[in-house]
Order: sequence, then structure tokens, then C-alpha cells
Amino acid sequence: MGQIHRTGEEYYIEFTARGLLYQQKAGKDFKKAQELLLSIEEKIANGELQAVSRDLDLDIFYVEFLKYAKTQNHPLTLRRLSAAVEHFGEYIRTHKPDVIKLSQVPPRVIEDYKTFGIQQRKDLMDALNPKVINLTLMLVREMFEYGIKTGFINDNPTLHVRLLDVAPSKRFQLSDVQFITILDHAAQPFKDMMILMRYTGLRAHEILDLTWQQVDLNKNIIFVKLREVPIMPQALAIFKDRFRVVIDHKARVFDGPDGKRFELSDMVQSFEQATIASGLPLIPLAVLRYAFASDLFQRRISLLSIGKMLGVYDVVKLMLFSCCMPVRREGIAP
Repeated sequence: MGQIHRTGEEYYIEFTARGLLYQQKAGKDFKKAQELLLSIEEKIANGELQAVSRDLDLDIFYVEFLKYAKTQNHPLTLRRLSAAVEHFGEYIRTHKPDVIKLSQVPPRVIEDYKTFGIQQRKDLMDALNPKVINLTLMLVREMFEYGIKTGFINDNPTLHVRLLDVAPSKRFQLSDVQFITILDHAAQPFKDMMILMRYTGLRAHEILDLTWQQVDLNKNIIFVKLREVPIMPQALAIFKDRFRVVIDHKARVFDGPDGKRFELSDMVQSFEQATIASGLPLIPLAVLRYAFASDLFQRRISLLSIGKMLGVYDVVKLMLFSCCMPVRREGIAP
């Protein structure tokens, strides 16, 4: 049995055909929406809609995506997503009025949207901040990923559009060779703490407070507050070696053998000493977390997924790592 829903002043109908859920705009008249649904259900019963295409009106898609996003994201991130969806939707309604279906949004439309955003920012600010444009495109990318997840499209058009180049970060960017050199000069247990911070993105205080109850070695996951952090292979050996001598699973992972609790100042001091001994300039401990985030961006992991892994609930803050973002999907010509 189909259903009728209302979005703003418009009604849309939901019906099932070939085991799939379909949604279709039905106008502002409730009775006409009922008649349309009844007509479609009769055709389905008579086998007349076996070739119905799975598509969705954009207005409905925006609403459905935000309903889903509300269940998955922190209010700060949801607010950013809502703003991006509203901005994109207004652009489509104003500049691409013939584009009404999700399937009608090819990469060319996204490219035009990017150009519009660039000009709009210049008009408003008299200067262009590429991070703002890139953030908007990446949030719109999340919306189209939802379209793939729900089966309405099979390709994300935003992945074919080049992001804007961003000036190199002024932050110190730690190379793998430099990190190995630092580890060579670090003492235990701080050496293991540094490896964990580099390959899980945990904050220093989260590592110091980490208990064995938060570590699942069967699923290779660390549970930290409201997020799940995967244990990368580079860090897994640390847990397995330490787990062999654990007596109390409620104990902190990095407590000393005499039960001594290490402080944040101890970890910072150890990192600074190892850095100086390596011949590197004095750099903040947070550079390890920054290096992990850079890895995630290079692997083209979803912006929202990166935020959840890092415990960053406002995606704007992720733009600190924007210089690490690949500007275009592999295999697409520049």
C-alpha cells in the first residue's frame, strides 16, 4: 500500500515496485495525489510498471537526505549540511529550472555550480577563499553519496569536478622518515603513545585516559566517547604486545608497571626531547594527529567520516587539512 507525504506545500507519493521504494512529486492538491497513487498502484497490479525507472525529484531528495543526516551527524555538522543543501537547491531552482530529477545532475551542472559559487564569493567578499568553495562542494558530495547509498544514482557527479587549489599549509608537515627518526629517539611508553596518536588520530589526553575496556581487538576498534576509531595495522601490534601482560582490563593502557599515571606534560616533554634529538625544529605534539588526518584525506575518505574518526563535530574545522585534499578523483583528466 502506497503512502502520501507532504513536503512544504507539495505532496509526494511513495510506492513499491519490483521490490524497490519509489517516490514521486504529486503537486499541491491532496485529492490529485490520491488519484495519482491509485492509478500507479493499479498499473503495478496489472504489471504495467515493470520498467519504471528509479529516480527522485530533487526537492524530495533534499528533504530525505537531511532527515537521514539528522540521525547521523552532530548538530554543528548538520547545520553546515543544511546550509549547503539549501544553497545548492536555490542555485538549481534559479539557474537550472529544467533540472528537477536527481538523475539530471551530471558533472557539468556541478561545474557550473562551482563557477557560480566562485563568482558569488567574489561579489560578496571582493576576494576568493577557496576553502569555502571546497567545503561546500564536499558537503554537496556527501548528499550525492546518499543518492548512491539509496540506489537512485550510481555515480557521484561531484567526484568529476576539480576542487580549487589551496595554498600550502604553514603547519609543519611531518614526513614518514622524520617520524621514524623521532621514534628512534623516544623512550617507552611514550614511543607507543606517539605511534598510536599518529595512526589513530586520537588526542593526547584520549590516549593517556584510554582503558582496555575501550579496546576491541576482535573488531580492531577503539571506542572513544561517541565515536569508533579503527586500529590501523601500524598500531595494532602495540595493543597486542601490551594486552599479553594485562591483569586488570579496567586499567589504563599506558599506566606504568607500578600503576603510575602519566600526565600530558610527560608526553609533550618526551616528544619535544625526541624531536630535538632528531635534529628537527621544535614542533607541537598535535602534528601527529594532523599527519593522520592528512592520510585520510589522501585516501579520499568521506569528509563526514573523517570528522567522526577524529571527533571533530564541526566540519569547518576539518578545512585546516584542506591542503591535503586530492583536487580530483583518480582517472579523470585535469
